[in-house]
Amino acid sequence: MEITRVLLIEDDVPFAFLVERMLGEGYEVRQVATLGEGLEVITGNGVDVVLLDLMLPDSAEAGETLRRFFEAHIEVAALILSNHSDPDLMMSALAVGAQGYLVKGKINPDWLRSAVFQAVLMRQYQRRHKEKLKQIFQDLYQVWEEESVRLYQMAETFEDSAAGERVSEMAETISSRLAQLAGVIAPDIR
Repeated sequence: MEITRVLLIEDDVPFAFLVERMLGEGYEVRQVATLGEGLEVITGNGVDVVLLDLMLPDSAEAGETLRRFFEAHIEVAALILSNHSDPDLMMSALAVGAQGYLVKGKINPDWLRSAVFQAVLMRQYQRRHKEKLKQIFQDLYQVWEEESVRLYQMAETFEDSAAGERVSEMAETISSRLAQLAGVIAPDIR
């Protein structure tokens, strides 16, 4: 049986103990009390999934915790733990990259193990497809660069300067939109 390595970033020690007991066999749980410690552990060790409390001693505001965690470009699955069933906070967490949002008072062992399993699988799937998507965008960008040179050359050949300017503007617009799309879907393609 493969062990799933869980990093629990949680300052409530009794709750951390409960989470470890709920996960049971097949899980190696390491608990830290601050976001700073958690980020250090993630960069230094193999972690499959992070269970992240949003209210921590070094990050007492949920939005700040989410921002700091995901700005660190964490490549592991992350499940958010919260005392609050807040749809806006849940949507914010999912939008920035969390694989799930669990309300502490409503967690049971089966639900927790299922959420961890799904989060790990989802992250693996995202990594695999991110590489494929990155390659598609690199290929698309290369084709665009080649074709944009031809468009600019074509614009220079127009006798009518207004038509040439329109072709140049079209090339600029397409180039800008492609860059925006690449930045949203695969920001590190270049």
